[in-house]
Amino acid sequence: RRGAVRGGGERLIVPGADERVGAPRLLCVRPQNVTLTPDGAHTNRLVGTLREIHWQGELTHLVAQVGDALLRVVATRLPTIPARGARLEMFFAPADASLIAEDADV
Repeated sequence: RRGAVRGGGERLIVPGADERVGAPRLLCVRPQNVTLTPDGAHTNRLVGTLREIHWQGELTHLVAQVGDALLRVVATRLPTIPARGARLEMFFAPADASLIAEDADV
């Protein structure tokens, strides 16, 4: 079962979105499941501003500000490294998202 939620000003498709309308939820997506390019599976899009870049071996950790939230992306083999302060589009598959009650103490 799928439904739609709003996040970062975007309409996002997530599984099990049969929550009460307007209920505050935390959107969870593992950092390695977020990509910088859309494809057939990665159809949800968030747009933010790149705040931090960290390199760890072949991994690049990007931290973006999306509204009031920070989003971490873990990428490998990026063709180009975006500059701090750049606009960053991030994509994830609906199946990779989970909604958790905001008061779940996570």
